[in-house]
Amino acid sequence: MIFFLYGPDTYRSRQKLNELKAKFLADVDKSSLNLTVFEGKNLKPAEFRSAVSTPPFLARKRMVVITDLLGDNKNKDLPSEIIALLDNDKLLADVILIFWESGKVDRRTALFKRLDREKYVSEFALLSDSELKRWITTEIKKQNAKIEPAALERLLQLLGSDLWEVTTEVGKLAAYADGKTITVAEVNAFVKGKFDDNIFNFVDAISAKNQQRAYQLLSDQLDSGAHELYLLTMLIRQFRILLQVRSLLDEGAADAATVARELGLHPFVAKKSLVQVRHFSLDALTAIYQQLVATDLQIKTSRADARTLLDLLLIKIMS
Repeated sequence: MIFFLYGPDTYRSRQKLNELKAKFLADVDKSSLNLTVFEGKNLKPAEFRSAVSTPPFLARKRMVVITDLLGDNKNKDLPSEIIALLDNDKLLADVILIFWESGKVDRRTALFKRLDREKYVSEFALLSDSELKRWITTEIKKQNAKIEPAALERLLQLLGSDLWEVTTEVGKLAAYADGKTITVAEVNAFVKGKFDDNIFNFVDAISAKNQQRAYQLLSDQLDSGAHELYLLTMLIRQFRILLQVRSLLDEGAADAATVARELGLHPFVAKKSLVQVRHFSLDALTAIYQQLVATDLQIKTSRADARTLLDLLLIKIMS
């Protein structure tokens, strides 16, 4: 029996892996002597061959788990070796084999195509907004709490669909609520966002040519202790994303799901960037990006005051 678990939602795929291991230990091998776990990046052909061909010890099955094999292992002989052994039904009769991937996998490889043919293949995509809302609501109910619709929306804005972080924050909120309803104020007070709202707000101000708002946001960040190079790095990153999104839009991609998939972006970032990019042409984005990079170089190589350089940058990109 072969399982192939992969996809960007590593929280749910890890849950599935843990369930399979727990079931094996409960039903087949309480001693755990027949459970072997390999890190895929270090796996060698001889180790894999030995693991799947060794008979189970005082149990009817062995379980072999291999994590992060497809993206990390550089052994050129291993994929063909694994494919040959996967096709040997007699050899694998006593083995439960699980391939678990946490990173992005190349679907074009022969090994991926072979694993994708198996019966027990699960791709764990990031949950959509509606699916995520249902998931969070269920988790909160399990902890004897409720959440206001507006608070749920705010939670999604701050965290996106990273279930590792969502689970942690939901646990804290539910504990604080102690059976009561979680409010927007409590989400704002206790949850530190995964995405920097200030960077999105800053780009919004630039796109609206709202110089006063842009200067205020910049001053607020610097006065609160943010480093000039950190702010510049975040802006360079966001405008690089906007350039990529603009190119995709010009080629015909028009929805957040496509943008997220093509660029490897978080759905929340893709959605925000799609709204922002409609205010810029490709030429305008290119000019702003070049000015950002030039200012970054100036701050790193000159003795000029970094804050003054940021002020000058704002004048240039908003003129």
